[in-house]
Amino acid sequence: MRTDAPPLIRRWYTGSPVEICSTPERGRFLVAARDFEEGETVLLSAPYACSVTEPEKRRVCSRCLRICSAPATEYNLCCSDCGEVWYCTRECLQQDAPLHRFECSLLKAFLREADWAVTENRTEVRLILRLLARRALERIEVEQSRIPDPLVRDRSFRDFLALNAHRERLSEAVIQMFDEVAVYLKQLDPWLAGEETSLIVETFLRARINGCSLWTTRAEIGQGVYLEASLLNHSCQPSLCQYRPEGSATLHFLAIEAIAKGEELSVCYFDAGDLNRRREYLRENYFFECQCRRCREEEQGSAADYLAWRGRVGCPKPGCAGILLYGTPGAEKVRVCSECGNSLDEI
Repeated sequence: MRTDAPPLIRRWYTGSPVEICSTPERGRFLVAARDFEEGETVLLSAPYACSVTEPEKRRVCSRCLRICSAPATEYNLCCSDCGEVWYCTRECLQQDAPLHRFECSLLKAFLREADWAVTENRTEVRLILRLLARRALERIEVEQSRIPDPLVRDRSFRDFLALNAHRERLSEAVIQMFDEVAVYLKQLDPWLAGEETSLIVETFLRARINGCSLWTTRAEIGQGVYLEASLLNHSCQPSLCQYRPEGSATLHFLAIEAIAKGEELSVCYFDAGDLNRRREYLRENYFFECQCRRCREEEQGSAADYLAWRGRVGCPKPGCAGILLYGTPGAEKVRVCSECGNSLDEI
């Protein structure tokens, strides 16, 4: 098992208690560099770029992802030009302005006027436009010598391009669709006109395979590209659970159970339905056949190990698929469900 990775990718994990491994069959993945206790934070990942879903855009801050506290209310601060992004405070609006100015006209034109035959996911489009806006802002910062080179900033578009695109696994029809969207986008705004069509297509490809959905117990609120988290492989019986503190876009990955040094770190990309449905979804969206221990067990007609695991870590509330964790930030030594938010005593 190799541990080599490009220096750019190794830099993402400087100071983190994880190691990068790789095999020809499975590519790059992460393992624990030390032992972890149940509920301990294993990895933190701030977004390189994130966007809010279309249905939730008035209730979720476009910058910090804070959700409007009253369920039936909406934020009253939005971009007066495009009307497509909303903010919890004027401070968030002002801090997001340098980045948003590049996506503003594209959001207005593309989301309101585009022929939706070329794309089916408005949230994905929002994320891609924000990624391209990051690219534009970084170029200007370099040109104005506010930073000498993108490599010295915390994260840059060069880091994003280091992610796998799996272009070879997509059909020509999908590639052609992305190419048509890229050409259309270049016609909408001068700052994008100078970009290579191929680079815009590569942005689409990497966002689609590496985008991470952000959920509350009620709905999906957004999507983001989290560079550190991108090397976490999938398991239907994962070792890590994702947690996002309110008012923060940073993801915390917590140990569901004790993890030994050298053990692979995994999260669950999709957990709905039986074996065949899970595998079909993962093949269509992530291009692999899941061979995790849960799938292998169910393939042989049993689920004893998985059911025992759910019995140890699963929320007992009827209908809840959450994981009970110790040490959730702000709730030390209290077992709290990752989905419904209830403590064990309240369930």
